[in-house]
Amino acid sequence: MDWEKWVDGHINYQDSLEKKLAALSPEGIIRNYYSSLERHEMKEAYASRTRNYMAEQLFFNCPSDQLYRQKLDNFESCIKKVTIISVERMQDDPSLKGSIEYLVMADYRWKGDVYEHDGRHPRYFVLKKETSRSGWRIESLGTGP
Repeated sequence: MDWEKWVDGHINYQDSLEKKLAALSPEGIIRNYYSSLERHEMKEAYASRTRNYMAEQLFFNCPSDQLYRQKLDNFESCIKKVTIISVERMQDDPSLKGSIEYLVMADYRWKGDVYEHDGRHPRYFVLKKETSRSGWRIESLGTGP
């Protein structure tokens, strides 16, 4: 069974957060994601990501003596404040196979020492519909296209 079919059987489509996110446009998902980070609502921020991304995070850089990571430790947890400056859809790329890409410029304020300075930084978002009923979700995001 492929991932999309498997995960479709495990999503509670009646959940209020699922309903809220499924109704959002791709730009709406991005804006809600940043709003969730601003409010430090990590559950909602992570719900804006694909389930495939979240599953991968359980194993990414996992210590060899553990089956999966016990705690997510990524850039999202280091944000003190973030303000969106612009959201721009990129030209469609056939290699993304139905996913779409956005360039988002935001002003970041970080907690403590992190890998980049406070200020304006671009992020490239790739969004996809993981299932036909789940709406758009953030498949990946990074500092370059």
